[in-house]
Amino acid sequence: MKIDYAFLKNFLQAKESIQNLADLMTSIGFESEVIPKNTIEFDVTPNRGDFLSLKGVAREYSAITGKSIKLNLPKSNQRFQNNKSVISFIDKSACTHYCLGVVKNISNIKELSADKRRLLTQAEIPLIHPLVDLANYVMLEIGTPLHIFDLDKIAMPISVSYPKKQHKVKVIGGEAKHFQTSTLAIMDNDRIVAMAGIIGEESSAVSKNTTNIAIESAYFKPEKIINQSRLYGLTTDAGFRFERGVDPALQEFAIERYLKLLSEIASYNSVECYREGFSKSKIRAIKINIGDFEKFSDIKLPISQAINILKDLGFEVSKLSAGLLEVKVPTFRNDISIKEDIYEELLRITGYNNVPVIEEHINLPLINDGSRLDNRIKQFMVIRGFNEVQNMPFVSPQNLDKDSSKNIVVIVNPLREEEAVLRQSLLPQLISNFTKNFRRGF
Repeated sequence: MKIDYAFLKNFLQAKESIQNLADLMTSIGFESEVIPKNTIEFDVTPNRGDFLSLKGVAREYSAITGKSIKLNLPKSNQRFQNNKSVISFIDKSACTHYCLGVVKNISNIKELSADKRRLLTQAEIPLIHPLVDLANYVMLEIGTPLHIFDLDKIAMPISVSYPKKQHKVKVIGGEAKHFQTSTLAIMDNDRIVAMAGIIGEESSAVSKNTTNIAIESAYFKPEKIINQSRLYGLTTDAGFRFERGVDPALQEFAIERYLKLLSEIASYNSVECYREGFSKSKIRAIKINIGDFEKFSDIKLPISQAINILKDLGFEVSKLSAGLLEVKVPTFRNDISIKEDIYEELLRITGYNNVPVIEEHINLPLINDGSRLDNRIKQFMVIRGFNEVQNMPFVSPQNLDKDSSKNIVVIVNPLREEEAVLRQSLLPQLISNFTKNFRRGF
């Protein structure tokens, strides 16, 4: 995830320099790098989809700095109703709830402000149309992807289900895809209008002539979206977030926030909001003992500090007795399920560097001569200032020598499109290691 530093600094009301802010995020588990054009790139692990927004970064920043951040995100209050003529059916095994905001007679559309446009471009999200750009901005702001349909190009009602047969669908951008029956689809009365959670169908997209729209906001289960992007060779910001899990409690708010911001760049005279599903998410409560945390980490942590850290991260905390807390897990943290997960959160913010190092002397078993020789070579190199690196064996085809292109071993299902072949030399990755470390001053 890439975020413009100027926008982020203002959003967080931060005083840190760009490098200090990147280092701060790295210290709590989000490896961050300052890249050209005054931007920070965050490396987010697959289990932390909640971090993939300005709001997510703000929670973490508040926890590590102890600064209270009051986010000003006004919304347009709406009443969401059930109407089968608008949303006829959703497959709840894959989509627990689905919302549509219908806006008509939109006129006098202006571009987003310069700072919002810069935020999008620095995040490598192309500017398409103000109505679409605004949806992408809301996604960056709160983490919930939105999709905008041209209302006049779809035939109501909408349904969310798996198609009964394969279809050929032209997605936004013009590329035709063979839509599989194992892929969740958004369908109108006539055809597939979107690949759920990933990309829309081209003929239903917004254009310069659009005056009526339908705003889609939904919760798709991560396990139903994951691998679908790779199956079709598509990489989208929405898919990236749905695969990791979005907050199942923000769908209505996302539409209301969009409508509030829409009123700042356009005029419209009709809004109706609909929903289907909405099984209430179960609140997970976990009891933790600060004494057990201290045994777990060897760190003495005042209970008041533990409570503040957890509250800053979005948890609800109740003190049951001396040293005993009940922690309610927020809906956006699908990676928290046991008390050790809570301990890890406290440890992460308190600082792994504060864990005392205990030296233990043990008798190692005898090793064979080959391993002993390897260790002697490693020791010889380390004494002379070398560092050992271990890289994945997958690289980009661009990193391979053109003369050896005939011997390329291509991976059938690569984890990333940029790492789709087996390496033939250690040198390109070593150069990459050196470059990254040099930029960080190591």
